[in-house]
Amino acid sequence: MSSIPAVKAALVTVLTAALPSTQVIYGPRTAATTLGPRALTVGKIIEGTRELDSLSGTTTVEQYTVELTALVSLSGTNQQAADELALADYQAAELAIREYPGGPDLGLGGTLQVLPLGEFELEEIADSDGRHVGVRFGVRVYAQNS
Repeated sequence: MSSIPAVKAALVTVLTAALPSTQVIYGPRTAATTLGPRALTVGKIIEGTRELDSLSGTTTVEQYTVELTALVSLSGTNQQAADELALADYQAAELAIREYPGGPDLGLGGTLQVLPLGEFELEEIADSDGRHVGVRFGVRVYAQNS
């Protein structure tokens, strides 16, 4: 059985606690019926591999990246304010995952690690409704499932 749903749920729990002013969504932003000015999506895109462990023959090994995106939409013309909020959410999320008190398994136990990647992408959009920004980043998951 894949660890993906459990990892995404654990990320939502950890990030909801770490970002009280931000709406944390399991899946893409379209999974939420209403979207606040600050949101963080968990898992719109997941890429990875799943293989049989050659040593045991019965255990599968998954290695995948879960995409997370910190989104901010503000009315008005202040792009810098939107950027600063999105980057603050990104940095707080990364810190919460990296420094989770129970270790890199996010409380799921077993042979599992969730580690933030160093790369991120910031995209700005300005329109008549205001200023919008998304900071896309990822976590790398290593999981062994019996």
